[in-house]
Amino acid sequence: MGYPDGTYITQRLRSRLSRIDSRPITTVIAPMGYGKTTAIKWWSTRRTKSHEAALFFRQIIMTDSITDFWTGFCRLFRDFPDVYEQLMKLAYPRDLRMLLMCSEILYSSLAKLEKNLYFIFDDLHVLPAKVITQIVLFFARDMPENIHIVLISRNQIFNQEERMRLGNMLGEISTADLSLSRDELHDYAKWCGVEAASDEIDTLARLSEGWFSIVYLNFVFYEKTGGGSRVLPTFSA
Repeated sequence: MGYPDGTYITQRLRSRLSRIDSRPITTVIAPMGYGKTTAIKWWSTRRTKSHEAALFFRQIIMTDSITDFWTGFCRLFRDFPDVYEQLMKLAYPRDLRMLLMCSEILYSSLAKLEKNLYFIFDDLHVLPAKVITQIVLFFARDMPENIHIVLISRNQIFNQEERMRLGNMLGEISTADLSLSRDELHDYAKWCGVEAASDEIDTLARLSEGWFSIVYLNFVFYEKTGGGSRVLPTFSA
């Protein structure tokens, strides 16, 4: 018994991830422990291997400081010195005039690149509400076709009106997409080499509601006890 190398991604989730290329903006929203970041890392790694010309820019939000966010955003362009310097001088765009200037800087530089660019912003829930959404919504109106933005958060990013405005420009990956169904959980158990009884796996699927972290921790416990203890040692309580 033992866990194989690599990352387990369901066929259902793979299908959802494959649509990122067809949307300017994709949100990945679920509580902690559903594998949001893991799924996007898996997708971006495969994308990088199969499309060497693509560029990936990834920013993890560490603080709730707008200044820190903007500094981190500007650093994404350290290989484009002119863009980096212009954005740093501009500062975080707080009004329409600054948004227009920011859009002009980015569009004039990035639209010339003959490759797809993917901007991944992780842990957006750390930022105050609407810090990044106003920028994304503004850019969405005339975003170059080669740019795709992936927003990862525990909380909703766009409200219903904003989602309607974005229409088919917006792709959404939700808790339902990241959760394991009963059949997927059985498949995951086989992938991990967990030889628990079928009814135990069914119980785990029902009580965990497919929450990946809970499933994984139960499998780890099961493996450490040599398979002698039932799956769900603590969660069922």
